[in-house]
Amino acid sequence: MSTVDRLRADAVRAPDAVLDRLAAIRGTRDVASYVAACHTASIAHAERGDAHSALVQARSGLAMARRAGLTEYLPEFQFVLAWLDLERGASVACLARLAAVREALGGAEPARARCLRGLSLSTRGRHADAVVEFSAAIGQLADDPWWRANALTGRGVALGYRGRCDDALADLAAARALWQELGQPRRAAACLHNSGYAALLAGDVPRALALFDAAAEAGVDSTLWPESLVDRAEALQLAGLVRPAMDALQRAWNTLLSCGREAKAAEARLSLARCALRAGEPEIGFEAATQAWRLFRDQRRPAWAALARAVRAQAALGTGCPRALTGVVRTARECASHGWYLASAELRVAGAVAAIRAGRAPMARRLLAETTTRTATVLERLVAWRAKATLARLAGERARVLRAARNGLRLLIEELPMLGAYETPALLTEIARELTSLALDQLLHGERIDTTSVLRWAEWQRVGSSVPARSWPDDPELATALAALRAAVVETKTGTGRGSTRAVQRCEQRVRRRVLATPALRARWEPLSTRALRERLGRAVLLLFFTHRDVLYRVSFMDGKAQVRSMGTRASVSKQVHALWFFLAHPAFGRQGSLCDAVASAGEKLARDLEALLLAGLGERLGDRPFVIVPSAPLQDLSWSALPTCRSRAISVAPTVTSWLCAADPPTRCPQTERSIWVCGPRLPGANKETRDLYQRYGGILCTPPESTVDSVLRLAEGADVLHLAAHGRFRADQPLFSSIDLVDGPLHAYDLRRLRNPPRLVVLSACEAGATGIGHGEDLLGLASALLAAGTRTLIASVLPVPDDRAPRLMSRLHQELRSGRSPAAALAAAQAVHGHLGFQCFGDGVSAAASSDG
Repeated sequence: MSTVDRLRADAVRAPDAVLDRLAAIRGTRDVASYVAACHTASIAHAERGDAHSALVQARSGLAMARRAGLTEYLPEFQFVLAWLDLERGASVACLARLAAVREALGGAEPARARCLRGLSLSTRGRHADAVVEFSAAIGQLADDPWWRANALTGRGVALGYRGRCDDALADLAAARALWQELGQPRRAAACLHNSGYAALLAGDVPRALALFDAAAEAGVDSTLWPESLVDRAEALQLAGLVRPAMDALQRAWNTLLSCGREAKAAEARLSLARCALRAGEPEIGFEAATQAWRLFRDQRRPAWAALARAVRAQAALGTGCPRALTGVVRTARECASHGWYLASAELRVAGAVAAIRAGRAPMARRLLAETTTRTATVLERLVAWRAKATLARLAGERARVLRAARNGLRLLIEELPMLGAYETPALLTEIARELTSLALDQLLHGERIDTTSVLRWAEWQRVGSSVPARSWPDDPELATALAALRAAVVETKTGTGRGSTRAVQRCEQRVRRRVLATPALRARWEPLSTRALRERLGRAVLLLFFTHRDVLYRVSFMDGKAQVRSMGTRASVSKQVHALWFFLAHPAFGRQGSLCDAVASAGEKLARDLEALLLAGLGERLGDRPFVIVPSAPLQDLSWSALPTCRSRAISVAPTVTSWLCAADPPTRCPQTERSIWVCGPRLPGANKETRDLYQRYGGILCTPPESTVDSVLRLAEGADVLHLAAHGRFRADQPLFSSIDLVDGPLHAYDLRRLRNPPRLVVLSACEAGATGIGHGEDLLGLASALLAAGTRTLIASVLPVPDDRAPRLMSRLHQELRSGRSPAAALAAAQAVHGHLGFQCFGDGVSAAASSDG
């Protein structure tokens, strides 16, 4: 075997080494050697993902072979050029080249050509035809394990597009085994990645992300294989991480274009358009979808062009363009004819909503009727239930609306673990919000309001809280990712090492990807039991707030009876809450002096006005009853103890009614013998005295700097009765689950708290804004409080305001004194703040119950 022949055999296995050795051979005067070297170099460049250089070498070698009459090389060059046509998006040209040289190919080349033909058909969206070609090629490649592995990989991806996930995973597993036998770890890793894509096509987002992560660890390099960024971005945007997905797609677009991979570049642009729609930026989505459509059109890929047109049409509807409805029916049908059923259904529903707003009810009915015809996947079934509910609304059939909306929401909650993640995905929340809105439209605007049904549907708005809590105590990868994040934060603050804001962001994305890759527990559909609620509340009053069509509503439940009342627009209430927060958080509030008096007076007036609004209509019936409050987004920053009626009242704030009901009886109390942990953070002198005084009075375990590290605190917190943390706290409005408590070796994040197997029964966070919450998708509240309660902590006491260092210790001392006297946490906090003034501290979770309501 000649040197060139040996290099050609190695070109696909070690392209970099082959290119280095070919440099001298291409300088030879022997024409045959030069042609062979060009052929080998084109294969090596193609293997490296450099389509431009591969094309140059292939065309140069083909021209030289023709001039020299070396006809035996012509079919081989045409074969390589067909491969490069496919990479550049010219699938029609690829098929034409393969047809032209089919007769001239000998040996194993015809079977390899069938494999390449299958790839070309799959690129054009003809996945059924592609499966036929791959299957025929696999049968002819028994003695060629390299190309057999290629064919199995291609068939696995095509089967994934066909919705046959199990068959796809079987093919990809067989291909991976072959690549490992051939000593090709990167290609084996690529099979893992493609398995993730098959899972993604089946709707299993957590499994897809887990496989993507495993593939990256096994050797998939996004710089050499930028299409992996496109696949991961698809999963991230389905999981609600739209911004990281858009960043990844922009990088993929630039890389793919620079190396001549126009086919995948077009797909990256289309993914960017879909992400922009999820992010609520239809203008960007329209521009990106238009670019993608033009690329697909030029590449003669009709199936992908149809999908791009559907995304562009949906973006146009989002912009409110008057002519956006034109052609929606035709575009949706064309999209479905190419197998893009979910995209077609989403376009039909969006078009129907726009048609209803435009007064074109017949068009809306036609679009919605077609949406309900295919329900093969969970997402398609969810969209179909939304369409059925909207159709019933158009027909004025209230019972059908409620039934369809209930069925859709039940499906969503039961299937959310497969589709969802720790933070509810944007797509699913959008469907849930529309289903609950359709139901609430019927319930709130009828002749008679069914208050019990309103209570249930308002609870169902918080769809993310319907999924059982997850923890990750045995996930070393998550622990490593959180440790890396902690180190990056410290290095960024101190200016040491390589710390930077970008490094922190990368670490945060790694943490979120790891969390998203963990499937949730299976949820159960259990409508809220008003009987159980009445028994558990006792004398207490439930106040549940929810937003519907930009109006804030309150459902009060007292003595077994529910009442519904409108509170005004969401924006006006939010404005009042933010204004009150400003005065309560002002450094002068609660102190002496003329400025302090002015701040206190303004804050008092705002508190009275808000109380008059939020508690309107309840009147004297309230007495000294405890409150259980389930807030909505506009009320997330409200310190309830600032309202005059609430200052000495036992109040417990809960994420949902269901989560409060699920807390076990009896309510959290502090027994005389218990395991208490007192933790002091760094750089806070008052905290040291606070924790030492509490330790000396009540015993337990004291943890102060330099021992108060994250791992030490988490270890001590396992199974504790009481965990008291006195440290600086930071609330992240942009990423609530990265809110943190400062410890010696860096921040303890909300994600860290979910690593606890047996979390503390009662947690007191004597830290600024440690109880603040942000809004996830929908009405779900996120932050340190939600993380602890979801992990299994029964009760949390924390502040939603900046806490003055000199006033917190006295309040904390009185709080624990009241707890030891036998009061419930909410009652103990109310008593402590009645003596020392409210500092924004609130009781979250199980602080009030029937057994506790008598100690008001």
